[in-house]
Amino acid sequence: MVLLEGGTEFAVVTYGSSSCPVVSTGSTVLSPNHVAIDAVDTYDDPRSPSCTDDLAPMTHVFDIPPDVDRRKPLTISILGQDRRLSWNEASPAVPQK
Repeated sequence: MVLLEGGTEFAVVTYGSSSCPVVSTGSTVLSPNHVAIDAVDTYDDPRSPSCTDDLAPMTHVFDIPPDVDRRKPLTISILGQDRRLSWNEASPAVPQK
């Protein structure tokens, strides 16, 4: 996870099957310093076509909700994992495809 330059967005990189990727469906602010990313791992979906057994990256970019408290690190939860995001470590924007 990384804060993007400008501080209005953050990016999350997930890894999984390139033909059955993790799909982000939105985000929910749980508290002023905790955002949960709603995501589905399509690899586990029985409706998915045959999935390749590779490990490909997928970048998801999200706006930072306006009600987040920027005085403290932000915790981001996705697929059962929590990570902390520092407001002091912005990276250049992720190129869009």
